[in-house]
Amino acid sequence: MDNHYRLKVNFVPVDHCIELRKADGKMDNRCDGCLFYEDTIIFVELKQRKSKGSQWIKDGEQQLRSTIGYFEQQEEARNFPIKKACIANSERPLFRTGQAVRMERFFLETNYILRIENRINIE
Repeated sequence: MDNHYRLKVNFVPVDHCIELRKADGKMDNRCDGCLFYEDTIIFVELKQRKSKGSQWIKDGEQQLRSTIGYFEQQEEARNFPIKKACIANSERPLFRTGQAVRMERFFLETNYILRIENRINIE
């Protein structure tokens, strides 16, 4: 995580800590957690995969989408006008520029800015 301005950032773990259930009662996919500071929230999915394919991105996107879907039903969602999501993979440090269409679609469907990077930037 890059926090150049040294902002106070809070972290809430989600995966294995908060139960999100589907209509049938089965556990839904969840991202690893969320960071929040000032008027910004960032949902985060951490990956550690070296594979060249994009399955890890698809998996991370699904986990983010389901968690964000639950969060947006809560009143707290209104407290954060700046909404972001990040799939961070320490094993794949190069930014996935080939995923621009995916990131644009994610924004249009969720109103969250998606980044696929190896570091999370706090700005």
